[in-house]
Amino acid sequence: MAITISIPASPGNIGVLRTMAMAVVSQSSAGVDAVSDAGLAIDEAAGLVFGVPGTSTITTTMTVERPIQITLASNGEAVFWPPQDFFGSLSETVLESISGDVQFQETGSGPQIRLQV
Repeated sequence: MAITISIPASPGNIGVLRTMAMAVVSQSSAGVDAVSDAGLAIDEAAGLVFGVPGTSTITTTMTVERPIQITLASNGEAVFWPPQDFFGSLSETVLESISGDVQFQETGSGPQIRLQV
């Protein structure tokens, strides 16, 4: 089973995604650290997706079984995906530490990032 939400690409909406991720993880009998990690992972991944030029909508899908798979998709067009400054950045360190399996993909509808927590 999965939950999908599409929201306008606005920094103020990151809290909606964070709350959704933390709620899904908390329902999976995960500990407090895993719940916090999910919120942090969403913050970092959403920041990358919001940075894609032309992004007006972010679509986020999360599975509800462990390990929780999270996909954030942009409807914009990325010249470089992942962004050129991602490698060696704090965002890379945070996402790799939390997920260990971060995947950047290009789809016909725009770039997306997938991770698991």
